[in-house]
Amino acid sequence: MLLEKKRLIEEFTNLLRKYSPTGNEAEAINYIAKLAKSYGYEEVYVDEIGNLHAIYGNGPLELALIPHVDTVPGEINVQVVNEKIYGRGAVDAKGPLYAMLVGAALVKRHVEDEIRVHFIAEVGEEGDSRGARYLISKGFKPSSIIIGEPSSTTGVVIAYRGSIHLKIECSSKGGHPASPMQNMSAYEKFLNVWSRISKEAPGTFYDIPQARITFIRAGDSYNKLPEKLIAYVDIRVPSPNKMWNEDFNMFHRKIKSIIENNDCSVKTLGITKPVRVSPNTPIVRAVMRAIIRNGKKPILLRKYGSSDMNLFYNMVKDIVAYGPGNSALSHSSNEFISLSDLIFGIKVYANAIKEYAYFVKVNK
Repeated sequence: MLLEKKRLIEEFTNLLRKYSPTGNEAEAINYIAKLAKSYGYEEVYVDEIGNLHAIYGNGPLELALIPHVDTVPGEINVQVVNEKIYGRGAVDAKGPLYAMLVGAALVKRHVEDEIRVHFIAEVGEEGDSRGARYLISKGFKPSSIIIGEPSSTTGVVIAYRGSIHLKIECSSKGGHPASPMQNMSAYEKFLNVWSRISKEAPGTFYDIPQARITFIRAGDSYNKLPEKLIAYVDIRVPSPNKMWNEDFNMFHRKIKSIIENNDCSVKTLGITKPVRVSPNTPIVRAVMRAIIRNGKKPILLRKYGSSDMNLFYNMVKDIVAYGPGNSALSHSSNEFISLSDLIFGIKVYANAIKEYAYFVKVNK
């Protein structure tokens, strides 16, 4: 199968035109199913939650390729300018998705007797990760996984920080701003809480926790002390390391105690543990060798955010994230991927699958 630029551009731009913000992925999923069938995948279906599965091969080990089809909201005009392809999701993560789909198809006849390849276009990754959580709830446990996320084309992601999302509420009796300082306002209570949290999670380095306020609302008048405050806080937590070596669950409890001990209430809206894998696992080595085979030097990356790799790691330890595209453009209003990066990603996925199949063959 040859990589024809005209076909790649046509298919990929068609995919980008299937606007698919979280919760509205069906049109894009149907198009990907059509593409998968045209590329020779033997079994193609949509599961109960909306994930698209495309499968081939009969080998003893299963390699799962898992990108996501949903995007953040906000359409971008789909266009090709100087071989740069613009559109919402071009980088995060329809670029990796399309490259995975095509790359795996390129090597089908070379690997189908050694491994079983399972491509899954996930839904909901930019939201509550319902696609991933559904697969995990059903006991989906392949031998190895490549997560399709942008890693600036030569990056190989072996670590993501975890996250703790909190809703904090503080309340007080309010009062006149000129009254003597007898009772703190709801806002002042939160300032005490935030002072403590920011000391525990200053975020000055990757290897220590980082806390950021994402939303805050307090007060209903400029001349009245706030009686109620609601704040949403996002905390990113690394794996234990030399600079910071606290247990994740104990750290979570510590933050909650800080809030409650300052007369505010807290609700944990979401929690994801950090992940870090060894660069010597079979699938990490396969991706690194694939990048080298295509003439570039792989760079091991630790990501500041989190992805569905954090969730799947609980079930599958041989896991890595890789994808073409400049990750700095993710979620931006200027999101694009160069055609050269897209083609390089296709070749890397293809070679990584061949490398992995060879590893399976020689280790039978």
